[in-house]
Amino acid sequence: MAFQIQNFARVSTSADEAIVNIQDPVKVDSNQNPLLRDVAGCFREYSYFSKTWVGGVSGGAAATATGDSHYVISQPGYFDQVKGDLQQHDLIRVYSYVDRAYALYRVEPISIQSPYVTVRMVGSVQAYWNLSAATLLGLTVPGITLINGGANCVIVVNKVKFCIPAGASKAANGSQIYLRYTNSTTGLITGELPYSSALGQPVTNAEGFLPSTFLTTGTANVLILPGDVLLDTHTNANNSVNLTLAANGAAFTAVNGPLSVYLDYEILPLL
Repeated sequence: MAFQIQNFARVSTSADEAIVNIQDPVKVDSNQNPLLRDVAGCFREYSYFSKTWVGGVSGGAAATATGDSHYVISQPGYFDQVKGDLQQHDLIRVYSYVDRAYALYRVEPISIQSPYVTVRMVGSVQAYWNLSAATLLGLTVPGITLINGGANCVIVVNKVKFCIPAGASKAANGSQIYLRYTNSTTGLITGELPYSSALGQPVTNAEGFLPSTFLTTGTANVLILPGDVLLDTHTNANNSVNLTLAANGAAFTAVNGPLSVYLDYEILPLL
């Protein structure tokens, strides 16, 4: 999907719109160029909402919601259509419907040739999924996509949190749960898991999987995984890679759900 100008909005105002360098009216350098003495103006802020509807037939099938992932939005040239209103240091806050998350981007120097506009992610993305019982019942390889990646980038996972609310037994049977990149058969999580309210701490998990008992204990459970216990096998310039959540073997049964998953991550370009 391409950039949608109808979903792009400016949210800031300023007395000095553009950032400009102020020259000395008299003094010059050794090349006779006016000396720069000050800067006036400030960056601007924008919002962008990446969601649209596709398909749908009158009297037939309903339309389907879609949009661009943060990987797609972060690519050079995505905001070229509004290059005339952007300048270096401007900020664009973006919501991706398909990634279910906001991200903040900084505009790099505007190029004189296509692609004109390059953006870089500022900080990280905080994404959230509330997985229903039906989703968990079908959770096997290849699993469900949590982060949409692509070629020429690195997906860096900073923190993961799994939450199960209090209630009756959550699941029966089933196998280990694991986060995995689609270019790897190895689970992302390894080492000692520092906190689990139901499983106790620490939990040894050297194989890269969450124990199936995380879903079958029948009690409320919160598992927080900071980045230092994550193996980031991510991608390289020749791979198109997503991050998925899957069950490593048999599916669960009698799931009462839900399972909430929180991810803090960054998408960095390979330079």
